[in-house]
Amino acid sequence: MAKLTEEQKRQRAAKRALRSALEAETDDRRRRERDERWKREGKHLSWADYMAGEPCRGCGEPMHDGLGDWYPLMKLSESEKREYEEANQRYRERHADCRDARWSVSGSRVTRCCFCCPPPPMGPKQMEKLARLFSSWPSREESKKDLDTWDLTLR
Repeated sequence: MAKLTEEQKRQRAAKRALRSALEAETDDRRRRERDERWKREGKHLSWADYMAGEPCRGCGEPMHDGLGDWYPLMKLSESEKREYEEANQRYRERHADCRDARWSVSGSRVTRCCFCCPPPPMGPKQMEKLARLFSSWPSREESKKDLDTWDLTLR
């Protein structure tokens, strides 16, 4: 096989960069369309729906199956490993074209796709924590003064 010239290497690198950029744009478009579809179809669960045990509106699986978390693989028995592999295989079959990450709810063995299934709602305690965090930040007027001062000292 002949060695590539520097020009050929640059052309291949440019093609790879272009392909990567186009894939990133496509994925971003897919995610935006998905978010718009979720909003339009009302896919997100409310906290009350979640607490009432309503299933995921993306895949129809229960949000919480009550089986507990999976233990680390090296601590599973042979039958549990087979069960884990079967669940993993079912997941792969359902989400073969999604190309996205997975998520699950603590205390449940059901795995969901980040592309198909909207995230669970935030609970009241999480909302309170976020409210305290956001209220601790300086107001817009205070931060604007700091930026003005910072901007002036730079020039």
